[in-house]
This record gives sequence, C-alpha cells and structure tokens, in this order.
Amino acid sequence: MNRSTTFFLSCSLALSFAGVADAANILVPQQAPTINAGLGMAGPGGTVTVDEGTYHENVVMAFDNQTLRGDGNVKVDGGGLTGLVVPFGITGSVIEDIQFRDCSIGMLIGGSDTEVDDCKVKNTTSHGILVVATSVTIEDTSIKDVALHGVYLAVNGCVVYECTIARTGDAGVLVLGDFNSILGTTISQTATQGIQIGDDADDADGNLVQLCDISLTGWDGIELRRMASGCTINENEIYDTTYDAIDVNWLSDGHSITRNVIHNADDHGIEVDGPNASISRNKVYGSGDDGIYLDSDADNGMYFKNKVMFSWDDGFYVAGTGNTFTKNKGKFSFGLDRNSFVPMAANIYVDNVFLTSN
Repeated sequence: MNRSTTFFLSCSLALSFAGVADAANILVPQQAPTINAGLGMAGPGGTVTVDEGTYHENVVMAFDNQTLRGDGNVKVDGGGLTGLVVPFGITGSVIEDIQFRDCSIGMLIGGSDTEVDDCKVKNTTSHGILVVATSVTIEDTSIKDVALHGVYLAVNGCVVYECTIARTGDAGVLVLGDFNSILGTTISQTATQGIQIGDDADDADGNLVQLCDISLTGWDGIELRRMASGCTINENEIYDTTYDAIDVNWLSDGHSITRNVIHNADDHGIEVDGPNASISRNKVYGSGDDGIYLDSDADNGMYFKNKVMFSWDDGFYVAGTGNTFTKNKGKFSFGLDRNSFVPMAANIYVDNVFLTSN
C-alpha cells in the first residue's frame, strides 16, 4: 500500500471519530494557523477562507458541506503526499481557488457531491485528480504536468466542465464509470489518449464527451475501449493525433459520434471496430491513412452525411457488414488505392458522392 493510500485511509478513520462543531466562518491564518486547523474549527457547513501564501500541509476536509476558499494565490505544497483529501462519508465539500503543487495526487475525492471550482493542480507524481465518489463536479480547473492521468473518474455521474488539462504521462481523462460528462474541456500534449473511456475489464456506459478541444495526443484523441457502450461523442474538435482521432475499439458497442471536426490524424480520422455505431455529420480532413475506417467487426452501423477530404489513403474503407451509408461526401484521396470509397458487399449505399484523385 503506498503512502498516499495509507494517508487517505488514516484520515477517513480519524474523522469518523471526530466531534461535531458548530458551523463558523474561519480565516486562515488570522484565526487558525493552518488550513486543517481552520476546517476543524469551522464545523459542518462552515467556510474556511485562506489568505495568499504557501501552506505546507496535506489538507483533509473535516465535516459535511464545508467550503474551502482561496483567492487564486493560495498554494498547497503536498510535500510529495496527497494535496487534498475528501474522505469517504464526507459529502457536499466545495473547494475553490486553491493551487495544489508537488503532490503525489493533487486531489483524492472520496466524498460524494463534491465541487471543485477554479483550482490548479501541477507537478504530481501520480494523478492530477482521482475521483472515487459519485456526483463530483470539476469546473474551470487547470491540471498540468502530471505523471499519470489528469483526471481519473472511477465512478458514476461526475462532470468535468471547461477545464484545461496538459502534459500528462498517461491519458488526459480516464473514465471507468457510467454516465459521466466531459464538457467544454481543452486537452493537449498527452502521452497516450486525450480521453480514454472504458478499459479491458471495466464497463463504461452512457458517457458523454461534448464541445472539447483535443490535440497533440501520443495515441488516440478519444478512445472507446472494449467494454464501453452507448457513449455520445458530439461536437468536439480533434487535431494532430498520433493515431486515430476517434477510435471505437473492438467489442465497444452502440456509440453515437456526431458533428465532430477532425484535422490531421496521423492514422485514421475515425476507426470503428465495434457494432451498432451511429456516425453522422462529422468532418474529417487530412488523415494520414483512411478518413473513416470500418474494420471487420464494424457491423450494423449507420453512417449519414459525413464529409471526408484529403485522406492519404481512402476516404471510406469498409470491411464490416450490415451497415447503411447515406449522403456521405468526400474529395481527393491520395493513397495507393486511390479510391474515396472502398465498399464491401452486404452493406447499403444511398446517395453517396465522392470525387477521387484518379
């Protein structure tokens, strides 16, 4: 068991025996010398307001419905341990305008209904924010220079909204729970995926990625892994990815991918290797391989009004069966096959228009 986990569990156990104080508004350092002392004094429903400065401590939210508030210039130096912990059983925490630096994990959130707003996490040796509780909202928060994932959502019903995530050693956002939302978030310079939903062991159903800006990823822009199903990928802009911009992995089922704009994927713009996909109104420009590639397990999907231009191989390459292609358009593929649409039998093709480079 690592030091961060031991610290988290010991904090949870200690707080389960803590006495209950009256709610108060506490100023740090004027009324309490440390942030933790202030949280202990504030009681359930209390507010701790922290003055500008650097605080060398590992913060633990002490009671339900507490607010911890900085002014944007409050820095918590975790000293190589977790910067802030919301223990299991603590609900309704609000953390605003605090910077967490030089931690193992910037924030470890185990209490439900937590809100993180306008915070910063930088220089962690593990995850930026690790969420193991439901109904957590992370908003307007910057997460940079983390060794693993920027945000790790291991649970259901969380929201990441208008955040900035950059320079991660693994995926920008890892989603292993159901019905989470990643909205309006900018993700760049990730060592692996911009966003990874699901893995080879965990279901990740019904998740939403919308209005995000994803670029300069070491692997795919968005990867829907083997156990993911029923996710919605809408209106994102994805560019300069090392592999696919959007990758629907083998066994990943029933996703809706709509109105995304993709530029300069080094491999495929959209690769589909799972059944029952709905792919519509996407614009794919300048793919290093095929614009939209359907592997042999991409069956029974619907492809409607997609626009594919300047792929270096085929505009569409189709290996799956039982799919319907309606009103898709493409121009100018340049690869060895020199076809903008490579069809396979047992699919339906209606009113598709392609101009080839032949």
